[in-house]
Amino acid sequence: MREAIRGVLVMVGMGGLAACASAPSRAPQRGVIPAHVVIEAYAAAFNRHDPEAMREWLAEDVIWFQLENDGLTEVARGRDEIVGMAVQAFGDLDDLRMEVIPGAKVHEFVHAVEMDSWGAGADRVTATQLVTYQILGGRIARIWFFPSSVLPPELPRS
Repeated sequence: MREAIRGVLVMVGMGGLAACASAPSRAPQRGVIPAHVVIEAYAAAFNRHDPEAMREWLAEDVIWFQLENDGLTEVARGRDEIVGMAVQAFGDLDDLRMEVIPGAKVHEFVHAVEMDSWGAGADRVTATQLVTYQILGGRIARIWFFPSSVLPPELPRS
């Protein structure tokens, strides 16, 4: 369960830019779609727990990096792997939700705050992270994720 939560926190998750990321291939153009629309549509698909809709907003060769121990770690590579992690998290946390608040945009990069939440009442957990998305061709191509400094304790299963 803790790994599923960690996966969720890393998931859409996204973080500070670094030159250590490999250059992504350019996805086919979908027309001019504002970056914040791409991010909001991805978050809406995530909140519906709709893997197929999520796939539409991720580049096929998307890579998700996470800050860990003073360095970046590649968490997932490819649309299938990222969506698979989400499906696993949805199975563990049926009320999992994500709110993304886009901030500064620099070229194809959007810096944002992500708030993931699940549970109800006294058991409600909210985790806040910083994320940077790279948007190419109307799809999320790279995700750099700065997770909360403390992961929540494992939630009791009902």
